[in-house]
Amino acid sequence: MNLKMGLFIFASFLSAFLLFSMEMIFGKAILPGFGGGSSIWTTCTFFYQFMLLLGYIFAHWSLNRIGMKKFISIYIALFLASLFLFPISLYTGWMQFVGSQYPVLNLLSVLLFSIGIPFFLISSISPILQKWYLVETSE
Repeated sequence: MNLKMGLFIFASFLSAFLLFSMEMIFGKAILPGFGGGSSIWTTCTFFYQFMLLLGYIFAHWSLNRIGMKKFISIYIALFLASLFLFPISLYTGWMQFVGSQYPVLNLLSVLLFSIGIPFFLISSISPILQKWYLVETSE
């Protein structure tokens, strides 16, 4: 096993670990604020799966349609945006609408505006690494 393969394996494992850690940690942090029902956890799971699918679509589309330089600049811009939007602690201002008529929409907005971009970016890392590794090994 060479160094490139070892780095590929480590980066893929780290991205998957971060992805699933974010799901559990943020889901458990937000669950009591919205009442702790099973519909809350189901909505969180829907959001995570949807963002995972969007990350895969983004990775596939961007690697096949735009150039590598444009892709890297877009990815870095999204990464920097996620650093500014990622909460250090759970932002409770979004939970003021918990008792409203549409709690699922409130929960989805909390998830989208708190961990949406970082989750999207981390979910796209594995397909991107696989494509880059395929290009590297085929040369």
